[in-house]
Amino acid sequence: MRRCVRGQSSKRSQLLRDRFFALLGYSLANWEVLAEDLRRHAVDNAVETNEANEFGRKYLVVGTLAGPSGRSATVVTVWIVLRDEDFPRLVTSFPGGRP
Repeated sequence: MRRCVRGQSSKRSQLLRDRFFALLGYSLANWEVLAEDLRRHAVDNAVETNEANEFGRKYLVVGTLAGPSGRSATVVTVWIVLRDEDFPRLVTSFPGGRP
């Protein structure tokens, strides 16, 4: 799970993010479910922003994520399509509205 949702952030914010996703029902044992749910989140919700940088094009998606526990919450995902690639890569995900 940590590999899917962690970007460059403090230990405290990583711990809070891990707890948040655990409340939704995700764990290391079912990280594949989280990965699939985050991919679906990107498809099912509108792109809030998209901007180009020297690495490629970055997309910010905000929407509701329903976890295995039956709980739902607003989640932000950030994706990038690198230059010379045609598929998105997850950069980070975290609870809440805009960063």
